Amino acid sequence: TKVMPILYGIEGSGKSILAEQLLKKIVGMNRMIVTCKSKQLFGQFANLSEKLLVVFNEANAKDTYRYSEDIKDSITQDTTSVEKKGVDVDNGHTSYSNFIATTNNVNSFKITSSCRRTIAVEVDSSIANNKSYFDDLYRDLNDESIIRKFYQELKNRDITNFDCINDRPRTELTDDIK
Repeated sequence: TKVMPILYGIEGSGKSILAEQLLKKIVGMNRMIVTCKSKQLFGQFANLSEKLLVVFNEANAKDTYRYSEDIKDSITQDTTSVEKKGVDVDNGHTSYSNFIATTNNVNSFKITSSCRRTIAVEVDSSIANNKSYFDDLYRDLNDESIIRKFYQELKNRDITNFDCINDRPRTELTDDIK
């Protein structure tokens, strides 16, 4: 998509459920990676070449600022390189990776005034740690007919003219971070 949603909210507000539960059912665990370790995603021997979804959980400024240029490049790159220990760099792998991040810290990512690669969204903190709400949500996420219907709705949506970068919604949180 060339845009990384950053889901911001307090602990227990369900930030990671979207990717770790819902999108896992659509993409499959074998085509995604879930981690809080920047080095695993952007370090010398990182390999995202076969991943459709990269879930960057609990991102923090200390790590993300260090890798800020790598993060920006990874979000928008069309090809990627893979370097295995003891083996030469293999260039030219098509990059299919889409990124989503979760954080408790509003300043976890360096978002400049001209940034076009991110959209920061604040989740609803009023539901944090609401056992009844999350029990119902997990029940629905484990109902194959609901997931199938959601998947079918996504497939039927016409996105022919949608430009992820230019048509992404503007959020107050993104503007505040900039």
